[in-house]
Amino acid sequence: MSGKAARKGLLKTTVALTAAGTMALAPMAPSAAQDAALEPVAVRIGANDTFTRVEFAGVIGARARIRRENRQIIIRVGSTAAPDIARLRVDPPPGVERVETRGVQGGTEVVIHLLEGAQAITGRADGAVFINLYAPGQGPAAAPSPAVPASGVVPVAVTAGPDRLQLRFEWAAPRGRRSVPPGRGRLDRLRPCRASGPE
Repeated sequence: MSGKAARKGLLKTTVALTAAGTMALAPMAPSAAQDAALEPVAVRIGANDTFTRVEFAGVIGARARIRRENRQIIIRVGSTAAPDIARLRVDPPPGVERVETRGVQGGTEVVIHLLEGAQAITGRADGAVFINLYAPGQGPAAAPSPAVPASGVVPVAVTAGPDRLQLRFEWAAPRGRRSVPPGRGRLDRLRPCRASGPE
């Protein structure tokens, strides 16, 4: 066998072993999502037509605490290394005047200064702390007025007839109407309840 043929065979074997090793070890390589989960503080930003969502995720970021002082949203992160908020500083979302960080004992605070009339909703979900930021006039839809009166008691008007009993609940706000199929609302189908408690 000539030297040229031996080198060609060695090259083919090396390429085959490299490809096999790459395929075998590929599942062990961390993905980008796993890398983000291992970061101490990962700042993620997303937006739609209505609001901008800022998330603090990662090992430390998911344990951040949020408080509001007037028009400031303050996110306290338990790390003295400031999170990367360059995108928020350079291009603040609608409704945000400016964003800054400040060092505090045992951590860092990210301060989001809202514009007059802007709104923010905060919470925790999917292993992250989030802030939904709304531009002035773009706030979340107003919650419907509560159906239960402020007293917490819904008055009931009872009308009894020879073969029917009618109950009318005096809700504080209009409620949807629901009909009861025939035979389902008859009193003879109800079972008496026994009071629970000490005997």
